[in-house]
Amino acid sequence: MWVLAYFLLHLAVYTILRLEFLVWNWSSLKNLSMFEMLLAFLNGIRFDFAALSLTVGLCFLGLIWTFKKTQLQKTWFLFFIAINGIFYLINIVDIELFNFQARRFSASTFYMIGEGRITDFIFPYLKLVSISLSVLIGYIYFAYKISQKISQRYYNSDFNSLKKLLFTIAILVVSVIFGRGGLQHKPLTFVDAKIFNNTYANNLVL
Repeated sequence: MWVLAYFLLHLAVYTILRLEFLVWNWSSLKNLSMFEMLLAFLNGIRFDFAALSLTVGLCFLGLIWTFKKTQLQKTWFLFFIAINGIFYLINIVDIELFNFQARRFSASTFYMIGEGRITDFIFPYLKLVSISLSVLIGYIYFAYKISQKISQRYYNSDFNSLKKLLFTIAILVVSVIFGRGGLQHKPLTFVDAKIFNNTYANNLVL
């Protein structure tokens, strides 16, 4: 139950950030029909699963092999909470950054850091920053609480070598399927997000 809750928490945060992108860029997306918005969100889940297959799948894999090693397990959870937090932060930056460079965050984005004072990047977008930080803080809080529940739950379980092996195989299989976007012939790529003639709408998918 708590393992599922941990996964759903991450999926919920990606969905909230997608909704935030929609609201913040409403002037460019308001021409989309309700069906097209729903289609963007549903297709976006495939990309969310692909990302979570790594950041959550690997976390669960480590959870199995740090069984009953309380301190190591806690460090493992904190590491992946930090990794997911960074990914969420990049998605938050993309909500407005796309308006500046017409593409998502990349290495070339760092050139903008020297273009002005930090206040120029925060104060005009105070509402966006406040909401985004609230989402990020909420994620860290709930992820930590759920990770504690998982650690307590599995510390009291009988988790022998055979179960570890079976769970490892299951996680690897599910992670590979999610990571490639399903069972289709070709793995999921950014091209699969281009389902509209509207660039903003396609970035809503992502």
